[in-house]
Amino acid sequence: MPLSMKKIIIVISILVYSNEGSSQKRNDLIDFKKINLKFLDSLIFEEAMKERKKVNLSRMVHDDNCSKTAKYQAEYCSNYNELTHVNNKPYLGSLLKEPNDRFKFYVNKSKSKLKYEINMEIITQYKKINTTNYTNLISKTYEDCAKSIIMSFMSSEPHKESVIFEMDEFGKMHGEYKSCYNSKTDCLTTTGFFVLVFGDQKGKISKYKYVDF
Repeated sequence: MPLSMKKIIIVISILVYSNEGSSQKRNDLIDFKKINLKFLDSLIFEEAMKERKKVNLSRMVHDDNCSKTAKYQAEYCSNYNELTHVNNKPYLGSLLKEPNDRFKFYVNKSKSKLKYEINMEIITQYKKINTTNYTNLISKTYEDCAKSIIMSFMSSEPHKESVIFEMDEFGKMHGEYKSCYNSKTDCLTTTGFFVLVFGDQKGKISKYKYVDF
């Protein structure tokens, strides 16, 4: 077989493979029986980054420990049908009461060497999704739902401050948004968790913070 033909076959196979799993579209209506949470969370993150860009802030850096912390709390709130930052019940075999407890748990497990300092947690929740109260949410596309979630944060001043928080003289903001829908409690929860990661600056911040309602 000529070399040029081999190259063509390789290129085609890569293109076909790269399109696998990309069938979900922004304008697809959400079906809560089989909601694509990973796709929804990616759109929520991008909507949040748009808000940061509006005020000339840098993009947040994706962070695995933030992701796990946000996911834990989103699942806790949806599974227990609560909207809380302070957990009084165990989940996944651990009682991780406050945001800092949850984050430290995952940082210690990962043995991360990053210098984490400030942490912030924000939560929004839709209860009883499949009722007439949330007809508009049920009929939303993935993109509309992501925009609604970020707008719910931006309409509250303490939550807005977390979405667009920046201390670039000290380091970079890392963060993630994670959602959970529980069909038994009929509850959709989205948690945002953010931290400041120190660079080489000599400054020191001793305050740990989480946003309350």
